[in-house]
Amino acid sequence: MLPTEGDTKEHQTLRHLLGKLEERQNHLKYLDAYFDGEQPLAFLTPKDAERLKNRVTKLTVNIPRLVVNSLAERLRIIALVRGGQIDPWLWSVWQQNDCDEQSAALHREVLALGKAFVLVWADDKGNPTLSVETARQFYAIEDPGTGEIRAAVKRWTRPDVERPELSVDVAVLYLPNEIIRFESNPSTAPEAGAWNRVNTIPNPLGFVPVVQFKNSERLSDEHGISEMRDVIPMTDGLTKIMSDVMVTSEYYARPRRWATGIELEDNEDFDNDKPESAENPSVKSPFPENSEAPWTSESELTKFGNFETANMNGYEVPVRILLGQIMAVSTLPAHYVGILSNSPVSADSIRASEASLTARAHARMRSFGRSWERVLRMVYEVGERTLMPSEHVSAVWADPSTRTIAQEADAASKISDSLGSVPPALLERLGFDPNMLPVLNPKNENGDEEA
Repeated sequence: MLPTEGDTKEHQTLRHLLGKLEERQNHLKYLDAYFDGEQPLAFLTPKDAERLKNRVTKLTVNIPRLVVNSLAERLRIIALVRGGQIDPWLWSVWQQNDCDEQSAALHREVLALGKAFVLVWADDKGNPTLSVETARQFYAIEDPGTGEIRAAVKRWTRPDVERPELSVDVAVLYLPNEIIRFESNPSTAPEAGAWNRVNTIPNPLGFVPVVQFKNSERLSDEHGISEMRDVIPMTDGLTKIMSDVMVTSEYYARPRRWATGIELEDNEDFDNDKPESAENPSVKSPFPENSEAPWTSESELTKFGNFETANMNGYEVPVRILLGQIMAVSTLPAHYVGILSNSPVSADSIRASEASLTARAHARMRSFGRSWERVLRMVYEVGERTLMPSEHVSAVWADPSTRTIAQEADAASKISDSLGSVPPALLERLGFDPNMLPVLNPKNENGDEEA
């Protein structure tokens, strides 16, 4: 490792980017907690939490993850076209980089955290590579005029080679002309600026090979917005109510019993050094807590009885109110949140109920499509292939609406007429193996496909 350098321009850029990255960490952890269903129980006062001694386990209703996944699963890229025709080379790069899975992960990340990134580079053989980067580790600065990335950084932690018990912070700075790798000394806090330049490689592209994906509805959304933002407060309320339901059900299953005219016993565990309280009583009931044995008493003055059982019907109204508000702000249809009808539903009614969710998916396709176009153009640059500036290259998205097999087949026929072939992903959706196409459509001696 090289010794620490002075306060160079690259070090200033690195510290600025890392400072911006650190500013976002608390908010991103907050969003991650809701996506994973690990948020703390809300609407519980500190006094009640102390009395319950944290014995209440929340029943998480993970609406935020449902909101993200219900939209992300509709954002599927099924083909890549150049000049209106499917590009086999571009699709092979897509498949080699496992972008079917990577693109799905990217869309989920953008919808959940508001931002994500794609890094385009080349392997040892010069083949283009694509990797999806999370906003938890990656940050980029855009030019306010052109929207191009001026600089980007990725930071992560790895064990030290010589002392595995210590950690080394690694940061890679992406600039238009070079890419620099920095590492911190395990015994020095990197926040103090102790970043050592490890190596530098030239960037022949002349631009930062990073594309930013941002989930945004307004021009002022600098960091993007999470699809979970509007449903988080109502999810807190719904989780609290469902947790109350489980506590109430415990008392409903085991109703409390009462007794009068019972002589109390001295508490052998009473602490004389502490004042008498509910936690330190001087006397106690002769009946064990939660005893399943029948209560008996020799005194004629003793009376036994049960408290009234809890009524669970009162919880249904607030649950329906909260689910209704969640549906309104998230465009989730009723059958997505568990509100089912006794009467059978048709395919047309399902499509109608999902119209708003489909429209939102179309909006995300337009927004993410522009970023994917930048990625594909970078792939041509890295692969040293000719692509005219005016030549259009783009991704083809699957229809986000719910359709029947007949509608899928009709769409495949129309795509085949316009593009000259059916994308393999669409054939798989219809239940065909793309590798079996020569068998399904054998050619005659003249090379024409037989009916």
